[in-house]
Amino acid sequence: MRDASIPSVRIAPRDHTHDSPSIGIDDYLAARRLTAHLIGLGHRRIGFILGKPGHGATEERYRGFTDEMRAGNLPIDASLVATGNFVFPEGVACAERLLQVEHPPTAIFASNDDMAAAAISVRTRWAWSCRPSCP
Repeated sequence: MRDASIPSVRIAPRDHTHDSPSIGIDDYLAARRLTAHLIGLGHRRIGFILGKPGHGATEERYRGFTDEMRAGNLPIDASLVATGNFVFPEGVACAERLLQVEHPPTAIFASNDDMAAAAISVRTRWAWSCRPSCP
């Protein structure tokens, strides 16, 4: 891009060794704060939908989640962790699986907006189909 004189900015780069401009967030700290918020609301069984395996944001968000769960002396239940690859359809499948475990989560941390929307749509659809006995 530079050789072609095309202006560019990298978004959330994992590799910061380049001198090109970039913008990003602290995925680790954001995940810790979000998890602390959920814990503060009284949630103890929190599901987690991972993004794409090997993606920097996926790793940092999950690390922030697990560190905050441990800081709150809360277990990380492997049955409440699923991989959604940052896409809506896989977020739907993950949310459906998480909500069908024997002891479902009371909250789900989804690693991006698409998967969060998927989890909300599943929970909304599920709540309407099982009224009034849903948790």
